[in-house]
Order: sequence, then C-alpha cells, then structure tokens
Amino acid sequence: MFKANLVPAMIALLILGGCQNVPSGKAATAASPASQAAAAPAAGSAPAASQRSPAVDFRLAQTKAGPNLTEVKLANGSVWVTPQPVLTRADLTAVAPVRDDKGNTYVRFDFTPQGAQRLAEVTRKNVGRLLFLTVNNDIAAIPQISDPALKGTLLVRTVDENQALQLAKAVAGPKAGIVPGTPQ
Repeated sequence: MFKANLVPAMIALLILGGCQNVPSGKAATAASPASQAAAAPAAGSAPAASQRSPAVDFRLAQTKAGPNLTEVKLANGSVWVTPQPVLTRADLTAVAPVRDDKGNTYVRFDFTPQGAQRLAEVTRKNVGRLLFLTVNNDIAAIPQISDPALKGTLLVRTVDENQALQLAKAVAGPKAGIVPGTPQ
C-alpha cells in the first residue's frame, strides 16, 4: 500500500505534499485525507513511528501500463510501479539537502558500495523511466532517470529549499546522522 503525497508538479522532477492512502493492488487510487485519519492507529497503541527508522524504498515506475505493474493514480495522471524495490534504506549511507551553483535545490542520496553498484545498474538500464521513492509507504518523490548514476550518489531535484529539507528529514528519520539545515 502506498500513500500519495502530492503537489501538482512535473512528474519528472518531484511530487510531494499532504498524506493520502493509496491501497495496493492492480489499480490504486488515492483515498480522502479523512479516511486516512480514520484508519490511523490510536495514540499509544504501537511504538511511535518517530522512534523508528523510516522504511525507504526505491522502485522502478513508468507512465504506461505494463505487465506485473501496479497502477498508482496521481492528481495529474497515473504511474505504473514495480512490485519489488530495486533499492532500500539498507542501501543508503547518507541523505542531505544540497544546492547547486545555480541555486537549484536537491536531495542527495549516498549509497553503500553494494547499493552504488545496484544504483548504477538500475539507472544504466532504465534511462527515461521513473524512480518511485516511498518513505513509510508515502510517496516522497518520483524523479525521472535522466542519466546513469555511476558514482554512488543520486540527486533528486526539489521545488525549493524547504521541500529538500523536508524530504531529507523524512528519509533520514530520527536516528540518522544528518543535521537538518539549509541546503549546502
């Protein structure tokens, strides 16, 4: 099950926003925020999510239907997502908001040696497709693979500095080694 976090934006760059549930299955559609609140566990019924490292998954996605893919309906269309992640939190070593010399903001994901090899293989074979990034089953970003990522680092462009910081904080979780701040 994925929860849609959507802001109208170009799908090739990034999609973030408020929480909505997206049921898993052959076709998934976004539920209302009210239904998500009704489905939320009662306070104190389970360990607080803020105490755990978030689940982070990168899956391949595309804008056209295909065999063995799950449709996820977004505000501005649909994407079809692979059932299994190609990379996970275990493949990450660091995440941080960054800024380039032109002032564009990004989230930089640094990968373990094994994760870097998988990232290189996945991006080399899938230029033009999408990476569907989820944090605790919330859709966090859907960047397009424009070039192979061969150096163990992935940059995901964000709309602004606040979005870069929020995404980095969500991925890092409470126990991570990043110190939130303005993009560097």
